[in-house]
Amino acid sequence: MVVGLGDKVDLSNIGHYIKYALESKENDCTKIACGIIADLSERMDQYLDDFVPCLHQILSDETLDRKIKLPALHALGELCLNCGVQFNQKYLDKTMTMMNLAGRASIQTTQYVNEAETLDFLKELREAIIDQYIIILMSAEDTGCLEQFGVYLETIFDFLESTAKIEAV
Repeated sequence: MVVGLGDKVDLSNIGHYIKYALESKENDCTKIACGIIADLSERMDQYLDDFVPCLHQILSDETLDRKIKLPALHALGELCLNCGVQFNQKYLDKTMTMMNLAGRASIQTTQYVNEAETLDFLKELREAIIDQYIIILMSAEDTGCLEQFGVYLETIFDFLESTAKIEAV
């Protein structure tokens, strides 16, 4: 519905509701808010300061349901891709730091050998991280921020190598 009505949605009127939902720590509300942000990301340039810190907080909050992390990652990637220059100038470094932390957490599989649900989630998380790295790289290239992105290449390659080893088992 949001995608279909996207041009008719006045973000200045609903933005505070989206932000409230992001900060609510209520799983369904937070997940829906992340989806709305991703769907309307092409029009979010002026709202980055409202939403990106909330998305970073979701990723770093260990008390939230882990399944909320995936929509938050997706929303960040969409904002990065569609609000490139503004996003990359202000939030690329923090986002890459969050991605690297999530990547490290996703490859810690040895303690969950007997927990199929957790292993499935970690696999989904690794896949989402790889997708977002690709999107962020495309945005960095489009906005002339490849050098800024390049600082993280070693960590990204380490994550990819670890992921390949996990998937090979």
